[in-house]
Amino acid sequence: MNVQAVLFLAIGLVTLFFGGNLLVKSSARLATSLGVPIVVVGLTVIAIGTSAPEMVVSISAAVGGQGDIALGNVIGSNIANACLILGIAAVITPVRVSASVVRREIPFMLVVSGAAVLASLDGQITQIEGLLFVTGYFAFTLFLYMDARRARSVTQLQEGVVEIRKEEDPARISRLREALMTVLSLGMLILGAQLTVGGAVSIAQAVGISELAIGLTIVAIGTSLPEITASLVAARRGHDDIAIGNVVGSNIANILMILGITAMIQPIAVGYENLTFEIPFMVLVSALLLPLGLRGALNRNIGLLLLALYAVFVVVSLV
Repeated sequence: MNVQAVLFLAIGLVTLFFGGNLLVKSSARLATSLGVPIVVVGLTVIAIGTSAPEMVVSISAAVGGQGDIALGNVIGSNIANACLILGIAAVITPVRVSASVVRREIPFMLVVSGAAVLASLDGQITQIEGLLFVTGYFAFTLFLYMDARRARSVTQLQEGVVEIRKEEDPARISRLREALMTVLSLGMLILGAQLTVGGAVSIAQAVGISELAIGLTIVAIGTSLPEITASLVAARRGHDDIAIGNVVGSNIANILMILGITAMIQPIAVGYENLTFEIPFMVLVSALLLPLGLRGALNRNIGLLLLALYAVFVVVSLV
């Protein structure tokens, strides 16, 4: 196997991880210094920031002609979010699921997953469908924001994820420094994406594994590192709504925002294996969260079940 390709992949994943974390922290601090409400920061910066690696990798792959990696990255990330991240979090400590998440976010995630299935049936996700996806994401974000304003609730999304205290004086935050850190983090994401995609393609070619399988597993797990970090920190600190909300929100953003933008740049081809295994499996694990969520909490046994499902998915994908 090409040692250089493995090295590039490893460096790319590490760069994506630190770039994603830096983007969330710096952009959130910048928004705070500008007086942007915390709820807006949580619904936009954190949700999009933790999905930024998937977005940059998918767009980079699509532009480079590796459409399988772009599609596999999104599908694999959604499955990793639902099974791997929630599985690990539930094994560490029971994760409570609020009624609002069960009533609103999870059903919407299922609707979005269904839309991805419908868009894929003709063998590709077109530019028009991509535009509809992106529009749907902004509409949903606007709905959440307006609902939060009506409820006059104060979100705690950034607690445990972004190291900003609510009582911190915005005037003490250096806007220039945070703006430079935001630009630096975006550069890290772009560099990390190029290294990750290039390394993954070289490894796939060397060992005879399809680009789709690499995208579904190694690249998907690597680009999900920000979500993994955010959810595990939240679960350990007892912020259960953040742990599961981050997963559900990221899955929605992955389909609507990332697939949408990628398809707008370059229509995404959907293969037979996507329609017969990967996409149905993604819908299955997404649908499974609804009855599990109705139980009120994800305990250790459920966590082990989710991890077992992910192991099955990885083995079948690689074989």
